[in-house]
Amino acid sequence: MNDISKQNIENLVKLQEAETQIVRLKTVLEKVEKEKEKLSAQLKQFENALEENKKNLLSDNAACKDIEKEIQIVDDRIVKSNEKLRMVKTNKEYQLFLREVDDNKKRKDVLETELLEYFDEKEKTEKIVRENEK
Repeated sequence: MNDISKQNIENLVKLQEAETQIVRLKTVLEKVEKEKEKLSAQLKQFENALEENKKNLLSDNAACKDIEKEIQIVDDRIVKSNEKLRMVKTNKEYQLFLREVDDNKKRKDVLETELLEYFDEKEKTEKIVRENEK
């Protein structure tokens, strides 16, 4: 064989090795692209979940404020009913205001329990948001 054909064969071998390397790199690149798309989708899900948690936190805060206001209103009713209780003249009036005080105290207990549940939920959501924002 002459030098030119040896040179051509060597060049063809190098070209074939380069093409094989290109095919391998394209395969790796495709895998990387698929993984990138998968991670992007996961990131989007994570961001959406974080935003939803933030909205829930705002909603819980508003609900807590509303319940606290309602508790204050019930407390005021209890005080007024107790004042009226001291001024009654008949047993019937006394029983009526006593029942009113009792009903308001029960309502207050229900509201306080509800408020504690919101505080628990709010605390969990705040923890999730803080961890996810890191």
